[in-house]
Amino acid sequence: MALQGVGGNLSTFFNTWIRSNRSLDYELNVDVAVAVPEGGVALSVSVRSIGAVTEPGDVDIAFTFPSGDSIRDALPLGEVRVYHFDGLPNEVRLDPDLWLADSNPSNNTWRPTKTDQPH
Repeated sequence: MALQGVGGNLSTFFNTWIRSNRSLDYELNVDVAVAVPEGGVALSVSVRSIGAVTEPGDVDIAFTFPSGDSIRDALPLGEVRVYHFDGLPNEVRLDPDLWLADSNPSNNTWRPTKTDQPH
């Protein structure tokens, strides 16, 4: 019997990953809209696989705010989800608990730049 994950067959995933030279690499994408009509900011967030191996299931993300509060969600790969907040988070992090064996974790964190700040 094959192990089934949320998004697919785990046995196939592990066989492909371990028995090949293929890497798992996810990339976090965040676009910011400031001064949206409702007030605050809107963040369009997506995660895509840029490696040759994709783990089945959704990927966890975490938003951390200047107050120290944190909000978590799980995104399917390729889906763009829009989040509305009163202010910008300090950070958005893909796989905050470091469960994924991501070969390039440098593209898993977003922090706002000066161009993202409200005017």
